[in-house]
Amino acid sequence: MVIFSNGSKWAGQQTDSIDELIAVLNSPHYALDPTFELYGKFISTEKDGSVSAFGNFANISHVFNVRGSKEEMRELSDAIRRHLSSARYRTAFLALYGSDEAFREVEREHKKKHREQQKRFAQRLRSQRTNA
Repeated sequence: MVIFSNGSKWAGQQTDSIDELIAVLNSPHYALDPTFELYGKFISTEKDGSVSAFGNFANISHVFNVRGSKEEMRELSDAIRRHLSSARYRTAFLALYGSDEAFREVEREHKKKHREQQKRFAQRLRSQRTNA
């Protein structure tokens, strides 16, 4: 398992342990930032089969970016999934988006912008190759 970042740290400081992140996820006082729903819903499976977990909290600065095998990430993934089904996360989600339908609209717009950015990037690459 590789911990790229975990906790509210200055550059060069020791990252928090996974146990500390799980404790924050289980705390009744903190909720994940629902903005990250647009970027992979906190947990994603990479092309090489490894699992990444990334995000931050809405009401405390505790950024995390962790990657490992499915087995290594199982406890953290389970804690994130439990958190996402909690009342405190639902409250944060509704405070940000208002409703599930409003979120779906934001998500559609986000995906549309992302596709447009990918198109522009591909066009620039083709142009650079043609001019080279």
